[in-house]
Amino acid sequence: MNINPKIFRAYDVRGVYGEDISEDIFYTLGGGFASYIDPAQNGARKGKIAVGRDIRPSSLSLSDSFVNGLKDSGIDVLNIGEATTPMLYFAVDHLGCDGGAMITASHNPQTYNGIKFTDKNAQPIGGVDIERFLREAKLKDFNKKGAEKSINVSGDYLDLITKNFKINRKIKINIDTRESVVGLFLPSFLEKMGIEVCASSDADFSVSFDADGDRLKVFDENKNEIRGDIVGGIIADAFLEKGDLIIQDVVSTRKLKKHFQEKGIRTEISRVGHFYIKKAMKEKNAVFGLEISSHYYFGQLNYVESALFALRMLLEALDKNSGLKISELADRFSGYFHSGEINLPLSSKGEWDKILEKVKEKYGDGNQNFEDGILVEYPNPVTNGTSPASGGASWWFNLRPSNTEPLMRLVIEAETETLMEEKKEEILEFLDDVFGDGQNNTK
Repeated sequence: MNINPKIFRAYDVRGVYGEDISEDIFYTLGGGFASYIDPAQNGARKGKIAVGRDIRPSSLSLSDSFVNGLKDSGIDVLNIGEATTPMLYFAVDHLGCDGGAMITASHNPQTYNGIKFTDKNAQPIGGVDIERFLREAKLKDFNKKGAEKSINVSGDYLDLITKNFKINRKIKINIDTRESVVGLFLPSFLEKMGIEVCASSDADFSVSFDADGDRLKVFDENKNEIRGDIVGGIIADAFLEKGDLIIQDVVSTRKLKKHFQEKGIRTEISRVGHFYIKKAMKEKNAVFGLEISSHYYFGQLNYVESALFALRMLLEALDKNSGLKISELADRFSGYFHSGEINLPLSSKGEWDKILEKVKEKYGDGNQNFEDGILVEYPNPVTNGTSPASGGASWWFNLRPSNTEPLMRLVIEAETETLMEEKKEEILEFLDDVFGDGQNNTK
């Protein structure tokens, strides 16, 4: 069977259903994952895998095929059915599984689908690792075929993330769960916390979820979206203590570091993506992690993300700041000027290599880091004069290839709005020149 290698991303498998993704491919992926997860690597004993899925039209049939591939490889399956990705992570640990798989393409359009894989600690396994084992995978000859059991973990999970919740402030929220599996569990979640959802124009804030329920988008009382890193700052500000550690992705505002440093709370930078954030949190025993993409990670939940738990924590943050609007809490993390993520087309790795070399040369007078694409920083003026590129103000930019889409993502932040806009225009014009033939216009 020919499988497009492009479906194997840095930390999952993802592609267009009917083109890159099919039931036959998912059956084969089940066998490949069985080879990866087999505890003894020789079929000496069966493994046990938790499998969940979102509510995309293709998810049920793909899940069935994937499960059959696991069972035909001698793996027992605990099928949790329709669930959020955070529920799948919970199930792996709660049910004592050797690993887990979530059938979803996360925030991608409904025409996409894929799989997120985890090990027995509910920590992510990269899609490229699955590709490697898939090349060597064979259906194992066990004494008996793997068994499948359906099990519902939603009640236990919701009990965990709503435990001891109590607020005194009456908060009105609007919630949008369109095309998200969260809608199946939201009524029970809100009931356990004693919260009522309104459909009111004067709500204190609004939220929405992505398809598999691991991202929480937040909008203030005026319906303006609050960027994900700032939402993370609001949550962290309400519960972190002196000495705690936050992991933030490389493209989140540096205002977080400045704000929390004054409180004795440490911040460290990580590559973008849940694979890298969780790895850094676990290695450094971080209490909280955040991404500009609206993922929020909690040490107390085994370093995994949870959009519903983040909503709970956001409600508690507002309760602890009685009398303040959510936009006023967001203002604590303003002051720097951030471009947000600018998506630019990228046709191939070869094209990225060409662009990277040109950017390294162009911005060679800045502090460069290549952990995630290229990060170039121009700090505040040094003792022997000001940085010629910044005119005396601090600024930075990050350009990196997306792990999930054929794109580059550009982010710029500066101490002044004028400088941020100037550098954005400069970098976009430079990239347009690098592309050369005009077919990849970045403007």
